[in-house]
Amino acid sequence: MATHFTVLAATTLLLLLSHSPTPTTGDTNTGIGSEAVLDIEGNPLEANSEYYILPVVPGFTGGLILEPLLCPRYVIASPSYSGLGSPVKFIPVGTPDDDRLGQIHLSSNVIIDSGFSPICRNRLVWSVSSYLPLRLLLIVADGASYTPPALFKINKILHLASPRYEEALFASG
Repeated sequence: MATHFTVLAATTLLLLLSHSPTPTTGDTNTGIGSEAVLDIEGNPLEANSEYYILPVVPGFTGGLILEPLLCPRYVIASPSYSGLGSPVKFIPVGTPDDDRLGQIHLSSNVIIDSGFSPICRNRLVWSVSSYLPLRLLLIVADGASYTPPALFKINKILHLASPRYEEALFASG
């Protein structure tokens, strides 16, 4: 698979508090046929190709990376302004015989995969996890679960300050 040294145009990481049910082959929530998600160069995101995510939230520095010393690996912002972060792959969830799954579409269920960790000895599939003492929701990369906490959606959001749309990652819900 090709590695794309581009970032998702103005991408921010947001969470929704609920999760979607496990999709089935008849699930109408796959978003197939909807508008394709574009990278910063205007090209459609290709399924299973590597991309970098740069947050646009004020106060964040570089791209998203995985905390290097813990298992599970927590998704954090790079402390370096110049860092692109760690590459991720977007894997669409839908019917396997659908040839349109070669691209990522808005409002479709996707799995975000950061590859394999020799330290943790597993695949680094992103999921939503809670940290109860502080009542926080965190993004962790731990295991290869394709259950609802590991399903995300890419949706457009409108900023009131400017009349343009930007891509955003949401936990599927």
